[in-house]
Amino acid sequence: MDESATPGSSAPFTRSATEPLRKAHCFFCQKDDGQDLFTVRTENAGKVLRQAVEISQDQVLMTRLSNAISLSDAHAIDVRYHKVCWTRHVFHVLRDDACNQESSQMALPMQIPCLIELINLVDFHTQNKAYLPMDVLETTYISMLGGRDEAQKHIPTLTRQWLKDKITNCEVSEAERQKKTICSLLS
Repeated sequence: MDESATPGSSAPFTRSATEPLRKAHCFFCQKDDGQDLFTVRTENAGKVLRQAVEISQDQVLMTRLSNAISLSDAHAIDVRYHKVCWTRHVFHVLRDDACNQESSQMALPMQIPCLIELINLVDFHTQNKAYLPMDVLETTYISMLGGRDEAQKHIPTLTRQWLKDKITNCEVSEAERQKKTICSLLS
């Protein structure tokens, strides 16, 4: 069975099309080429294996794992592996998935400095009793970020309400901080 078969191939994937799990061989490559084979010995390793197989969506590995008494119990079927195969099919899959999740949740590098600068501008203008419409503030913030394309990458999604909440929350906290400073000076 060619493990490089793609899910988009014309023939549907069936269990019978896969090689049966040979327990004396590596779970991933199903070879015994003289290299040391290690056995899954802990419940955690079994869970990590299941998680990596689910993320990779490798149908061959999913089928092999489904032969276990319990999908999360790779120890029960005595899964054996080469270190190189474990690294490729488990460690790298989990690492890449974690990196993708982190990068999708990271704020733009300029998001925080731009927001601080906008709040400082608002603070300065409101001290001079200037009226600042929200559309102007939003346009200014988007310009600071680098334009509409950069604003679309904003985490969380940039909305006028989000921007208004950030500005008003900062102004309140700044006013409270000044009030505490004044009270501490008077005491």
